[in-house]
Amino acid sequence: MVTDTLDSADAGARFIRGSLARMVGYGASLMASIVSAPLVIRHLGPSDYGYFATVNAIVFIVGGFTEGGLNTLGIREFASGRPDRIQLLRNLVGLRVTGTATVLAIVAILAALVGAPRVIVFGVLLGGSGLIVTITAENYGIPLSAELRITTISILGLVQQVVLTTIYVVLVVVGARVLPFLAATILSGGVLLAGTAMVMRGQVSII
Repeated sequence: MVTDTLDSADAGARFIRGSLARMVGYGASLMASIVSAPLVIRHLGPSDYGYFATVNAIVFIVGGFTEGGLNTLGIREFASGRPDRIQLLRNLVGLRVTGTATVLAIVAILAALVGAPRVIVFGVLLGGSGLIVTITAENYGIPLSAELRITTISILGLVQQVVLTTIYVVLVVVGARVLPFLAATILSGGVLLAGTAMVMRGQVSII
């Protein structure tokens, strides 16, 4: 039970260990990003990398806007031990996915209407799809935060970043253009979702 975990004498120690693991994971993820960033920038060049950065900024803003504190709310409510917490979790996922998809569609339509390059329009849809897969995984992983399984969360996040870095390097090698780079988050997010499903198996059903 989540409440038993939070009330246990080991809760503080688990939090400290998890925080240290998260720091290590963040550092490792940062190193992975440092490996791929120069390669991507050099490969795409000023113009295409400008499109790449613009789309990522748009997707990041949309993700922050539609999150609106829902993750924190989900963790708090799940940790309370309420009997309907599984249904609450599914409702939360549905709300985030629906809201994010709606805003992304509006942004793509507006971009098309104002005459933005097609790479921006389709890039928002591709990058946004990756965001939706990622937030689905993150929301289904809310019980991990509620149970102070921070080390597991850090490992999943690191694996996602390593996969994304690997995809970027492969795309550079094969000479891909902008859109495949923007679609890479769909695959890395899928890895995070699959990993979360494996960890949460028997506790929360992804489907």
